[in-house]
Amino acid sequence: MIPKKRILVCPLDWGLGHATRCIPLINSFLSQGDEVIIGSCGLSGNLLKDEFPDLQHISIPSFSIRYSAGNSQVFSMLRALPSIIYFSFREHSLLKSIVKQYKITDVVSDNRFGMWCKDAKCTYITHQLLVRMPQKFRWLEPIVSRLHRSIINNYDSCWIPDNENIRESLSGELSHSCRLPKNAKFIGPLSRISKEGASIESDVLIILSGIEPHRSILEKKLLERYSKHQSKVILVEGIPMQNNTVRELPNITIYPSLNSDVLSEYIRGAKHIICRSGYTSIMDMHAAGKFDVVEWIPTPGQPEQEYLSLWLNVKKTL
Repeated sequence: MIPKKRILVCPLDWGLGHATRCIPLINSFLSQGDEVIIGSCGLSGNLLKDEFPDLQHISIPSFSIRYSAGNSQVFSMLRALPSIIYFSFREHSLLKSIVKQYKITDVVSDNRFGMWCKDAKCTYITHQLLVRMPQKFRWLEPIVSRLHRSIINNYDSCWIPDNENIRESLSGELSHSCRLPKNAKFIGPLSRISKEGASIESDVLIILSGIEPHRSILEKKLLERYSKHQSKVILVEGIPMQNNTVRELPNITIYPSLNSDVLSEYIRGAKHIICRSGYTSIMDMHAAGKFDVVEWIPTPGQPEQEYLSLWLNVKKTL
């Protein structure tokens, strides 16, 4: 009899996408009879506690970053760099004690740089083998991507949540333009959204996410736009909280957050969807078969999302 694994799943708390794309993995582990412990913090932690209230949750602090309100985030990233380095070393040290204390056999890290050790089988999840940089700093891409590759090499394996065939790829050159690390493999897109099932109809579904202040800036703009319409609008703020109070405007219903099952119903029933072009949102809309009705809005100054929105437009044209 194959012994069951005790798996620690720890997504990066940078927006909600890293946490939500771990949901199908966690469900898969549980269906195999493995034990799952979730290591998280912040809003990502709140979301996963709501999704998996019966699982054990460990608080593992992560670095925090706040974007500028402008269209360039280069200096925001530079200011955050010392914090990123500090927390990478800190979580690496913390993981050693967690593995020993909880008898962890496997670690699955979604973009957390320091969640590897020699006492467990450690897997790193990323779709960015090529780390996209702003146009003025495009010359840095090979250097930054090599640094990212050196982080990947610390892990036993690297899972790329995309299709191996470039024609079926959702991430485009982000995962297909670089030489594949020896420990990497494509595992196909990950999504918590299902295409089949009941639906809740709406004219417009707005799904917000990402780092402040741009999440709030976009929410304000969209509320101003649709408060003047007669359309039935559903707005999901992307702020998982213990008090998920629903707000009602004349034609707009505002939810702080929705669990996977309810969000799936709203996505299936929406005539028009507005969301960021973050990679997890792209995988969700692909899983729901909703590409044709999505209005993608990249986060200003986030080159990865800007590239992905262009890539999706090219795929749609082809």
